[in-house]
Amino acid sequence: MQNIALLLQGGGALGAYELGVLRHMNQKHMLPPRLVAGVSIGAVNAAVLVGARSADPLTALETLWQKLTVPTLPFAPQIIEQNLALLGNPHMSKMRLDYWNMSQWQSIYSPEPLKALLHELVDFDKLNASPITLQLSAVQIESGEIEIFSNRNGQTIGVDEVIASLSIPPMFPPVEIRGKHYWDGGLFDNAPLGAMIDALPDDDHTRFVIVNLFPLRGTVPQNLTQVQDRMLDIIFSNKVLGDVDRMADYTALAELGQALDKSLPANSAIRKLSGFKDIVKLRMFERPLVIPDEQAKQDPQEDMGATLDFSAQTIARRINAGYRDAKRVLGH
Repeated sequence: MQNIALLLQGGGALGAYELGVLRHMNQKHMLPPRLVAGVSIGAVNAAVLVGARSADPLTALETLWQKLTVPTLPFAPQIIEQNLALLGNPHMSKMRLDYWNMSQWQSIYSPEPLKALLHELVDFDKLNASPITLQLSAVQIESGEIEIFSNRNGQTIGVDEVIASLSIPPMFPPVEIRGKHYWDGGLFDNAPLGAMIDALPDDDHTRFVIVNLFPLRGTVPQNLTQVQDRMLDIIFSNKVLGDVDRMADYTALAELGQALDKSLPANSAIRKLSGFKDIVKLRMFERPLVIPDEQAKQDPQEDMGATLDFSAQTIARRINAGYRDAKRVLGH
């Protein structure tokens, strides 16, 4: 097990990019990580990575994305395949047909096909007994706060927790778990680094690897679909960058605390201040490795398509892009 904390973001069909990253990490013997956190589709990838029924988690992840890819339609224009999942995805979502009850709908699709696929690929007993710490996040609807599901500290993760993490409205309905209701964790925070840090021992030297599915740089959108995708890029990427900057601030404060602790006399009044006591408890972290990296921002990624584009051509392009960017970032 490697000394790595891996964060897999949410982003619908963009999650295929994470498979490309994991392919390269596996080749570099960077798997399995010590801790994996998943949000939305990243929760699905994380659950398969940690609890795959297959002896090789990468084989299970390959199967996952093969099944999530919509069928190829001979002679159909590419734009048809790119939007085919809007009618439902055979292994992810089933469109509701009870139109007479539409006034009572809480969602457009049912996630039952994805539940069946997860049961096929994931052994949840294995997942909960794994030495790898797994964290999945969802928004608790009644409180509006983030909640972290984990396979540690007496908690267990099942298929409902995975589905809760990706139940983005109005695509999927809320998931009820122990009397509470949940939506997609990305609505609150697509990069919950704080919970990951809290799960690590105080003397830990784990390196964070973040797969950022929403690049900051991009082009001016030319249609409504591109407008929505670019809006999500900016919203979610800014959250990631903010979390990374806060981690750097904590590290700077930790350095200050260590310097003060060494230089102050034992009887200094400063040592009694609550602020001083707080900063000497902080830990220093190396700046997380973010994929794609700054180089990719200088030369923006090619269009990765919409979050509901599960067409074979687009999925293959995303996987290749994830592998390419991981090779550039992790190769150093």
